[in-house]
Amino acid sequence: MGRFGKLAASSPVLAALVCCLAGLSSSCTNNTVVLIRISDDENAPVQNATVALVGQHWQKVGRTDSNGVLTVRLHVINKPLDVSVDKEGYYPILWHRYDAKPSSTSADAILELQLHKRGKPCQMIVKKVNVDMHERERAIGYDLEQGDWVKPTGSGKISDFLIKIDFDASQSTNQRRYLRLSCPNSSDGLLMRRFFWRNDYGLRLPALAPETGYSNVWEWHEFLDGLVSKSGCNVLRNGDQDANFYFRIRSKTNEYGRVVSCMYGKIYYGIQFGSATYLDKMPLRFLYYLNPDGTRNTEWDTRSNLCPNPGDVGAQP
Repeated sequence: MGRFGKLAASSPVLAALVCCLAGLSSSCTNNTVVLIRISDDENAPVQNATVALVGQHWQKVGRTDSNGVLTVRLHVINKPLDVSVDKEGYYPILWHRYDAKPSSTSADAILELQLHKRGKPCQMIVKKVNVDMHERERAIGYDLEQGDWVKPTGSGKISDFLIKIDFDASQSTNQRRYLRLSCPNSSDGLLMRRFFWRNDYGLRLPALAPETGYSNVWEWHEFLDGLVSKSGCNVLRNGDQDANFYFRIRSKTNEYGRVVSCMYGKIYYGIQFGSATYLDKMPLRFLYYLNPDGTRNTEWDTRSNLCPNPGDVGAQP
C-alpha cells in the first residue's frame, strides 16, 4: 500500500478521498511546488496534520512539519484539486476546492488553510427557517429565541430581526423583489464572512464571534444589475450561499455606549427568498444558531437544541 496509502487508510476522514494512483493527467504542463500551510484559530502552525490532495487520476497524502507546512511537488493541471485535512483535537476539513495556480510573487503555489480547534460546544437555539411570507411592504418581527414570528403573526415576544418583502422602486418593472432585514436595536446587526458554500468544513466559522463590526441593515435582491446603491445598507444577491454571518441581538449598553450584555449567533449558507414567480407568497429560508448564555461562543453541541420549535434542522456544529 505504501506510506501515503497507509496514512489515508488510517483516517476515516480521508477514506472517502482514497483513489488509485493511476498516473498524472495528460493535460499536465509543468512542475509546481505547492506549499500547504495549516494554522489554528490563533494562526499558530498545526504540526502533524494529515493532508490529502486528490486530482483527476492521482492522490498524494502527507503530514505537516513543525511549521505547519506540507510541501508537495505536482504537475499543474487544468482542473481544481480536492484537499482534506485531519488532526486530532480539531474539526476536520472534509473537502476544500483548490485551483492549483502559481502565486504572483514566486514560482510556488501557496495554499493556507485554518483548522478550528474543538473547544467547548454549548447548548444553542438552532432552527432552519422555511416559511412562506404573505405580507408585503410591512416589516414583521422574528423572535430568534422562540423560533417564530412575533405576535400576532406567531408566538414570538421580542423582534430580534425585522424582515420585509418589497419591490425595488428604482427598477422599471415591479417584478424585482427584495428582502430587507434590520435589527430594531441599533447596537445589533450582522457581520458577513464569505466562505465557498461547497467547501465542507467540520466547523464552517470559528467558534468565537467577533465583538465588533456588526451592521444593522441588509438587503437581498433578485438582480443586482442597475441597482441603485442605498446609503448605509449592505446589498447582496439573493441565493448567495457563500455569505455566512455572525449576528448580535438584544444588546444592552452602558452610559458610554459600550455593549455590556447581548446574545451572539451565526447563520450558515446565507438567506434566500423565492422568486417573482410566487405571486401571493414569498418563500423564506435561512439556518441560524443562537447562544442564549451571553458569551461569544457559537460552537454548537449538536446533542442539545434549545429551540422550542426547531423544525428539521440537520445542522452542523
